[in-house]
Parts: sequence; structure tokens; C-alpha cells
Amino acid sequence: MEQEPKNIDPKELARQKRMENQEKAMDMMFGKNRHIYAGNIWGWRFSIISLIGILVVVIFMIIGILSGNINFNDQFEQAKEAKEAKEAKLKGDSIPDSK
Repeated sequence: MEQEPKNIDPKELARQKRMENQEKAMDMMFGKNRHIYAGNIWGWRFSIISLIGILVVVIFMIIGILSGNINFNDQFEQAKEAKEAKEAKLKGDSIPDSK
């Protein structure tokens, strides 16, 4: 007995064909083993040294904030004044007075 062909949506058939072609192209570019985990290309030593560097920067930030050397309120006020001066310059007004 012959089986009757299933009613397949032409869009679905085109999508399947496109996926097959994409898989073939990926295999040609990257080989058949492209799904295998390649590992950490930088190595653990580099990762640990980078982590230590990030932690040192964070520690210095915390020390600066707690000691008062870094004051976010002053930085926000300076940024606001600079923004106002820039907007006044663009409008052609005089620069606002500093407080």
C-alpha cells in the first residue's frame, strides 16, 4: 500500500530546508565537532588574576566611599551644573551662577 503524502505547509517545508542548509553551512565552517565545549580559552590562571583585579578595585571603591574621599552627592551636583551650563550654552543664555 502506498501512503498518501501528508499535507505539509509550504512555509514549514521551506523553514526545514533553510534549517538544513544552515546546519550544513555551519558544519562546513566549524566542523562536525562544533557542539563540543571547547573550555575556558583564557585558562584558570587568567580568570583568577582578573577576579582578583576586580575585587581590588571594588575594595578601593568601598574604602574611598567609607573614608569620604569619594562623595557621590558632590559628583551629582557637579554633573548637574555641567549639564545646565551646556544647555545654557546651546540656548545662547548666560551661564547660570554657581552656588
